[in-house]
Amino acid sequence: MVHLQLFLSMRYLLNLLCIFLYISHPVKGQLNNLIITEEQNNRWFDSLSSLSLENKLTAISNRILSDTAVFVRNFYNDRIRVNDQPGDRVYGHSKPVIVINNQQAIVIKNETATAKIHALCHLLTPKYITAILLLIGNKPSTLAIYGQQGEGGIILLTVAQKRILKKLKALKI
Repeated sequence: MVHLQLFLSMRYLLNLLCIFLYISHPVKGQLNNLIITEEQNNRWFDSLSSLSLENKLTAISNRILSDTAVFVRNFYNDRIRVNDQPGDRVYGHSKPVIVINNQQAIVIKNETATAKIHALCHLLTPKYITAILLLIGNKPSTLAIYGQQGEGGIILLTVAQKRILKKLKALKI
């Protein structure tokens, strides 16, 4: 009888621990910090200006990874939004576009494979990226160059090594 009571009390404590871990799981905290409005996006871009290259790349990687939980609604050229995909994701304003060596634009869409996003983030290191230029979205100059894609801002990356450029192009994002 004592063993049964001990077993039940241990099981009760284990259940409490599981509930605590579920509630305090880091993903929940990340979902509270998603960038979903234009104002949040502009503040994020502003916050990058004072960071070192390494810290900028870390912040960009974190943003790319957390943006996988953000669903951006598609819209036509006349700005009418299309609600074509239901789901439990958070709806956001837009995502930044990454441009490599002023050649290749990487647009992380709603359906971009997670493996490709992780591969991209793996390549975003100071070892491979030599410079970053940020263009805030919804500024006339950004929209004049990049059009509607520039709404979420543009992250211009300079890659020095041709083999890394080839790897980035091979991702086909």
